[in-house]
Amino acid sequence: MADKMKEPLSEVQVNQLLPLLSPIAKYISSGSRVDPTFLKDLLSNCDCASSDWAPAELVNWGEILLKVSSRQGEEESIISELQDRGIPEAPAVLAVNAIINPPAIAPSKEEKPRIADLYATAAHEAYNVWLPDHDWHYDLDWTTLPFWIKRDTGLVQKLCYGQDVVSRFIRYRVDEKGIKRKLHDYVPIFLPAKPREIYREWLTDYDWHNDIDTGHLPQWLINDARLLNQLIHGNDVMGKYVRYKFINNRLYRKLHDSVPMHLNVKPPVERYHYWLPDHNWHNDLDWQLLPVWIKGNPKLVVCLQCQEHISGKSIVYKYENSKLFRRLRDGIPVRRR
Repeated sequence: MADKMKEPLSEVQVNQLLPLLSPIAKYISSGSRVDPTFLKDLLSNCDCASSDWAPAELVNWGEILLKVSSRQGEEESIISELQDRGIPEAPAVLAVNAIINPPAIAPSKEEKPRIADLYATAAHEAYNVWLPDHDWHYDLDWTTLPFWIKRDTGLVQKLCYGQDVVSRFIRYRVDEKGIKRKLHDYVPIFLPAKPREIYREWLTDYDWHNDIDTGHLPQWLINDARLLNQLIHGNDVMGKYVRYKFINNRLYRKLHDSVPMHLNVKPPVERYHYWLPDHNWHNDLDWQLLPVWIKGNPKLVVCLQCQEHISGKSIVYKYENSKLFRRLRDGIPVRRR
């Protein structure tokens, strides 16, 4: 039974107990030790109150948090111990920070190190960071939380105790799922970055080309729900250089007539991390794994079926005896595993 309790709980079980982590941290920060009476009161309003695993797990959490006072400078390892029990990083950091900086204790001349400082990174609330609406979004973790919050013990404590931190544009909050944020209702929705394609992407003429799939759509288009909806409903979407459309479940793009074509077209790039051990021919592809720049170009498909070699930047492809083959081009170094 003891060995069984050493195993971390399931995600569902942890989520049931997670709201109790902050009260335990507050209780320990006041100088108290977790005892059965306290745990019984804490679990009285919890759905898992009758479970035999719940009190034992809360004891584990309490014992880990008690180490904060006796192991100064080892806060990160204590956070890791909480994470090993299945607790997400943000609640674990906030719980440890609540014990290091208890709100009821008068300021001391000797400042203790704060988790907010240990985890601080240069983060700013830039107004061009994209938010698509005025709903709550779990798109932050502790490392991406703005630095002006993490460096302020009072603001970290507010988050730890379930209170909102409010800035000029955004409201921040922590719950059992993690850190979330939302735009103030009166603040206009963030606009995505100005549409731009990488102009070196391969287009040879002004015709429509079915040479991309949804995974290759520009980020500025993927991040804009309005433009995606426009594309899905058959309307063209304009970028700076390229026009996109979606017809019969297929994506197409074409160069604007006013944009000059590349005179020196380079072969499309393959992902060179696809492992090849030598310069021999390898039959390790099927049609699904063939690069989309070949599959989406009828002329190249015909050439391939006629047993002509198709050269990319790093790899040569051929089709023989109803099988696909590829090999590294001469001069391209072998990528070791």
